[in-house]
Amino acid sequence: MSLVKGQEYELCQSLELAFNSRPIQSEEEFWCNTSNILEPPLFPQPIWNEIDITKNLDLAREIFLRSWLGARFRDADVVDSFWEQRQHLFNEEVSQGVMRIEVSNLDFNFDGQQDRVYRYTRRVCPQGVEANSSSIGSYHILDEDDPILGKITLSYFSKSTEAFFFRGRTYLLSFQLNGASIREPHDLPNLLTIAMVPICEFEWE
Repeated sequence: MSLVKGQEYELCQSLELAFNSRPIQSEEEFWCNTSNILEPPLFPQPIWNEIDITKNLDLAREIFLRSWLGARFRDADVVDSFWEQRQHLFNEEVSQGVMRIEVSNLDFNFDGQQDRVYRYTRRVCPQGVEANSSSIGSYHILDEDDPILGKITLSYFSKSTEAFFFRGRTYLLSFQLNGASIREPHDLPNLLTIAMVPICEFEWE
């Protein structure tokens, strides 16, 4: 994999070395092994604790809606219309064990405060390849006391995504067409949003 944007950053240079240090045969193999490729001590990852969705269906529904709707989850009419069309998909993901929701405490946007971050993923990798890999990933900062009332959205939703740390900051390794990108969280307080800004971009050789 070749670095095509961000050559001036230590982060991007270090990741290029890490990506090319393993004999990866395909894109699927790469995305099903990101947890192994991003290894400490250089690229530690958050500790995620899985939530029992069957006992937290309201939370699961909230995160499902936010994942697909982004900032539009604030529009009640949009939510009602979307839920009417996609409730069956939510039910299928829950009943078939496809949906996975995990939680971790980390300083997501580097403001010095620990955030309660929820991660929504869908399992697609072959059994036994990599339990944490997914086809769709989204991250959400929700209020610890009442997650359903959280107002902040992360304006990012990716086919594959993995959070990791580098030099004390949080980044996301994310899928993009013909390669991968590294994105850094940036606060947009006026929009109640955390935007994911691309720092590095890689292409398959």
